[in-house]
Amino acid sequence: MVGLLFHGSSSTVGALVSQLRERGHFVFACDKQDGRENSLDGTQLADDVVESIDDGLFDFVFECPPCKSFAPTHDLLLRPLEEPEGGDDVPPEWSEYIGRHNRYVIFCVRVARACHAAGIPWLWEHPAAHHWAATEWPANAHRASVWDMEIVIALEEFTGAASAINAQCAYGSEYRKFTRLLGAMVCRPALDALASRMCTCKGKHKKVAKGRDAFGRSLSAPAAVYPTPYNTMLADVIEYTCEICEPVDGDASIFVCGEAEASADPSADKTSWQVGAAVSFGPRLHVGSSRPHELDGASDGVEPPRVHAGS
Repeated sequence: MVGLLFHGSSSTVGALVSQLRERGHFVFACDKQDGRENSLDGTQLADDVVESIDDGLFDFVFECPPCKSFAPTHDLLLRPLEEPEGGDDVPPEWSEYIGRHNRYVIFCVRVARACHAAGIPWLWEHPAAHHWAATEWPANAHRASVWDMEIVIALEEFTGAASAINAQCAYGSEYRKFTRLLGAMVCRPALDALASRMCTCKGKHKKVAKGRDAFGRSLSAPAAVYPTPYNTMLADVIEYTCEICEPVDGDASIFVCGEAEASADPSADKTSWQVGAAVSFGPRLHVGSSRPHELDGASDGVEPPRVHAGS
């Protein structure tokens, strides 16, 4: 079974859920927009997901938490590069907004660590950092990404995670949108082969994921939707990784990878998964309210303060 977290359960043509099911995979998909009892915001469902990972019920877990408070669309500097968990001088009315997204990150780290301990391949998608050389956006290089958060850096170091950076315009998007995929070591061959396309548009993109229209609506929101070829790439990565991983003598703590990975790195034909120490989230992390919220299916549940767009 493939778990899709924060991806929604849309069965529209071309969606990742649809493509995986068309290939014969059983898919469990859930989001943060399903109401209080079925939301991935520190509720029972989140605990159930981790327990299911511990019980070995998943073959692969993919997670793509919201990125709104990390986006460069805000006039306020919500996450300075030196304070990726949220700036100390952020106005109080923004605390819950940042806090909700921080709780999503904490949950994703928890999921990835549970997968690592159980020997289950995992993959995390989020926008790339604006201060990296390959994805540089000078005007926003002072803004932190999820990859700058201490708990995410610790996760990457502890698991020896594989990663790939790509531009979604190379997969049919109207936006350039540099994206990073971080995942289990056994995902490396698939990520190297399928998920590393970069922009060749020479600045000729139909849309820019920044700013607001005359009605105050975010111009970056539509960029959150994966183009169909990007979903196909993700489905290929998931399926390929599942195919090359087989438990050794019924022991789910060790995987042997097949010829595909052996040819990519002949010295790394085994991947050992070990349980590590519990992650420390540190004293500065904004977590906002612990009260779960009813969600309307059109937002993360906590909207940023209203932006006046004029008359």
